[in-house]
Amino acid sequence: MFRRDRPQRAHILLHPTFITYKTRREFRQKLAGNWIANLPLPGSASLDPAVRRVYARESLVNFRAISRICATRSKRPLTNEDRVPLEVALELSEIGQFAELAYTPIPITYILKNLDTLTREHFPLEGYDALNDCVLVTHTHGAVADVQTFVVYRPKTRQAVASFSGTANLAQCIYDLNLTRHHYHNGVLRRGRVHHGFWKMFKGLRQFIMRAIEAACAQFDVEELVLTGHSLGGALAYLFGLEVLSASYEVPKGIRIKVITFGAPRVGDEELAKYWNELVDAYRTLYGPGALIDYCVKGHRDGVPAIPPVSFGYRHFCREPLFSYDGKVYRIPASEREHALFDLPRAEDDAPAMYPRGGHNYYNGRSLESVFRRLQFLEKILDGGSAADAWEDRYLRRVHKYEGAVQVQQQQRKGGPSVIPLRARAVNVGCGSHFSITHIEHALPICYTIVFIGYVLYRITSVLRVGEGVATCLWASIRAALGMTIESAISVLRQLLFCSQPPTATTTMPGNRRRATHADSWYTGNGKRLDTELTGWLNAVDPRKSESEDFAPPIKGCKAIIAPHAGYAYSGPAAAYAYKSIDTAGIKRVFILGPSHHVYLDGCALTQCTQYETPLGDLPIDTSTVDELRKTGKFTEMDLGTDEDEHSIEMHLPYVRKIFESQDISVIPILVGAIDKSKEEAFGQLLAPYLAEPDTFFVISSDFCHWGTRFSYTFYYPSPPPSSEPPIRLAKAGHAGPNADYPIHASIAALDREAMEHLSCPPSTPAGAHALFADYLQRTKNTICGRHPIGVLLGALAARAETDGKQPKLEWVRYEQSSKCMNVRDSSVSYASAYIAY
Repeated sequence: MFRRDRPQRAHILLHPTFITYKTRREFRQKLAGNWIANLPLPGSASLDPAVRRVYARESLVNFRAISRICATRSKRPLTNEDRVPLEVALELSEIGQFAELAYTPIPITYILKNLDTLTREHFPLEGYDALNDCVLVTHTHGAVADVQTFVVYRPKTRQAVASFSGTANLAQCIYDLNLTRHHYHNGVLRRGRVHHGFWKMFKGLRQFIMRAIEAACAQFDVEELVLTGHSLGGALAYLFGLEVLSASYEVPKGIRIKVITFGAPRVGDEELAKYWNELVDAYRTLYGPGALIDYCVKGHRDGVPAIPPVSFGYRHFCREPLFSYDGKVYRIPASEREHALFDLPRAEDDAPAMYPRGGHNYYNGRSLESVFRRLQFLEKILDGGSAADAWEDRYLRRVHKYEGAVQVQQQQRKGGPSVIPLRARAVNVGCGSHFSITHIEHALPICYTIVFIGYVLYRITSVLRVGEGVATCLWASIRAALGMTIESAISVLRQLLFCSQPPTATTTMPGNRRRATHADSWYTGNGKRLDTELTGWLNAVDPRKSESEDFAPPIKGCKAIIAPHAGYAYSGPAAAYAYKSIDTAGIKRVFILGPSHHVYLDGCALTQCTQYETPLGDLPIDTSTVDELRKTGKFTEMDLGTDEDEHSIEMHLPYVRKIFESQDISVIPILVGAIDKSKEEAFGQLLAPYLAEPDTFFVISSDFCHWGTRFSYTFYYPSPPPSSEPPIRLAKAGHAGPNADYPIHASIAALDREAMEHLSCPPSTPAGAHALFADYLQRTKNTICGRHPIGVLLGALAARAETDGKQPKLEWVRYEQSSKCMNVRDSSVSYASAYIAY
């Protein structure tokens, strides 16, 4: 407490020194500002005036205090012999421009269009010459926490560069603090554990970025893939590196890969780091020692590479760690990769350092502070609606006015660095309000400080040997707090910080409402953005590109569709062809039949929920129809966990909500298990009366061939069917690779089209198509995951044909593959869309 009978002094203990503020008022001022990022450092009084002005303008978090607390110092000093060659330093500087640009509040398209102006002196991207002639492939925001990312192609170097933003909003900050470790799995195996927050944000980007990388490699002459990012972006770059190496995507065989990160935190545990090393070694063995390079650059007094601490079980992945100080880059011995502090050699010249304090935002001899501040100036002017020929003068006046104000204020004040108020970019975080990034900059150090105070208490408990159980319980409690549901934490913080009204009971999700559990990972959870995406895909449907010659949507008399259920980045455009076929007039209820991916069912199961959530609005369950089906005694029940885990039904809900957006409809979801042909016919007979009703529609959820070793399916036709050559399994020992004249993706297409031909009506009847399809599956074992829902539909169509003699038309309108497989290491999933009409 402060005593009235003595000078008001406030002391803050920050190991290993005391920092004293003269008065309580000054302490409050420091606390209100970004005090951790601007803590006085030894020797600050001797800084050159120009350098002092640089630090006077700081507004971003630089994590120097965390470096003091958490970073460990290597006993092996760096020498001038450790300096990297000039060409490596230049390459790091060039790629660093892309990593820094990922923070921009200005659209990338505008920046690339106006590079000639924006790279001039005093403009935001002064000296960013690596951006010249770049072609934008994609610019997106992740479905989780809105992580900004872009992919560009550099014609001069033939590089595809994927750049990921660091932490830039409150949601990302909360995910950063989720230090619990989650099993890493890539669809093939589980190996090690990964930072749970980084993993969630990565999953929200994975499909979009991998598809963009595939598109860049297909569209341009790409010889090298570069994954880069600063801070959180560096962690995401390593996770995408793991994805490229361990999974199979359509990238050119033997393409050079570079992972270049700046100030990246630790991402996973020791087992995951070993897995990274194994993948790197295997890739280099296949394609040469220069086929994959990863540079992980740590900065002087940057605390981020020191977190999460090694004692939490985390490790760095990097094979070639580097250390940066004031534009100079040194190689770090691999044995010292976990250290973040190093003794440096004495400078060979007397030139003063530009950024002697270092910090999180000073890499490649540049200040991210300056770049971001100038981009904010430009954003404010452009948002103000300046004329095209006037914004440059207004921008320059603002920059000169600001820099002049800093200098004047620095001269007038005697003491610590001053911070000029700055209107930061507003980030929409929901609840109809905005949150300024500067708020995060003030809050983030305090959040991290709380975390590390907890860690220090845990270490003290351990060192003093109070008891292993006490120490373990203490740290388990901290981890449990950090491991709370991130979505819940963000929701609570939004309500508490940004909404005019406190949270109410309506924010609690009732138990009979199924949540949209795959939103923000398989598709965006932002309603407006999702609506825009679906509208775009539906509007892009081109009958000329259809599988059918007479496709003219909407199809009169359309009663059902077959459509895929993969992530929207992959299957969304193909599914649009099916949904575009729907004639919505008079429809009041929709049956959705999807296969069970996670639990074994020897039958069909009904939901116990009354509502299904979607980002576009809830869909009510037709409970009366569900009760009718339940009373037949033929259906089992889905528990809520099974319901929410399954994606095959959920992936159709946003499309159903969108296509019937002007109508009041209800849905009847049915999960179809691994049933044989006779049971498919039996369930089809139960559903046939509903199919005959004019107000009822059916959606059948199915992807087609899942090809690749990751799916344990490598069926291959050596030559186009029909052929005398028998099909083979490429993964079997003794078989050669695919025929050079007949690539794997062509064989997959032939295999899928064979199934589509058997299912088409006419020429087949529903019963005949069902028999042909069953024989085909028995012969090829094609991994069509929705084969049983399709079988149930065929059973219903056959039953109706028997009853009223009506024969349906089943027409395929679209076929796509997620990637073009060329060798056994590749993999793909096929997507086919069809409509059924009378």
